Amino acid sequence: MVFLQTTGLKIAIVLLTVSVFIGCKKDTQEDNSALLQKLQGKWNLANFVTNEYYSKSDHFNTVTASPGDYIDFEQGGKLYLRLFASADTSKYTIVPNNRIVFDFSDTLDIRTITETQLVLYNKRQYSAESYYEQTYNLQR
Repeated sequence: MVFLQTTGLKIAIVLLTVSVFIGCKKDTQEDNSALLQKLQGKWNLANFVTNEYYSKSDHFNTVTASPGDYIDFEQGGKLYLRLFASADTSKYTIVPNNRIVFDFSDTLDIRTITETQLVLYNKRQYSAESYYEQTYNLQR
């Protein structure tokens, strides 16, 4: 399900990840530990929304997930993913400021995390008048 900027399908299937924690203050590490604890477990993908902004206009595309699509964040940074009957295994890392790093460089903001809802967001600015953004909506 994740996080490249080409097509929704590619986005979803290409989730190889590895990253390293950046040295942080003790309180930041504790905050990341609490966040990691909330994040871990299986999340069902409801949908993902992309927006290409150009020509002074939004161009939204919403893709509804197939039944059974999920992301499972395991302990130790391992991730299991199923999207459109395609499965993958990868790694993830939580970094400061409520962010997850995937695929060495793909970083998503954790916009919302509760016991039942997870919203991940990414924006790539191409110029002053064009950008691409993605929002992933997951639930338990």
